[in-house]
Amino acid sequence: MAAAAATGTALLSDYARDRATLADARRRGAEAQPLPVRLLPADARHILHLAALAPSGHNAQPWTVRLPGPYHWVIGNAPRGWLPVVGPTQHETTLSLGAFAQNLGYAAAHFGYRCRWEVRPATPQAAEVGVRLSRRP
Repeated sequence: MAAAAATGTALLSDYARDRATLADARRRGAEAQPLPVRLLPADARHILHLAALAPSGHNAQPWTVRLPGPYHWVIGNAPRGWLPVVGPTQHETTLSLGAFAQNLGYAAAHFGYRCRWEVRPATPQAAEVGVRLSRRP
């Protein structure tokens, strides 16, 4: 029991230090390093896990997730999941990313969060979607 409490305390202090580092980097205008997944709050990790259960064409799972903050994520399109033989325009990949985003929205709502989406279109191969979670009133 004491070991679990010590681990929890250590994670909270790491989390607080990481938040302080991010805030300091933002004040300086520097590019902050993303959070390690292990430092995310438990509900955020669970939301991302549920989102990753989304179906994808040929089970390619073509998404990447960058973690600028505990509840601020950027979903991208990973070249490792592209299916050029199936479709050179990556239509199936785009649908898979949509399924990931939809699962994320459902999971976030289940945990009492709402999503604010920011689509950053470039090309289907380089599109990103930013999402920020906030507690529902």
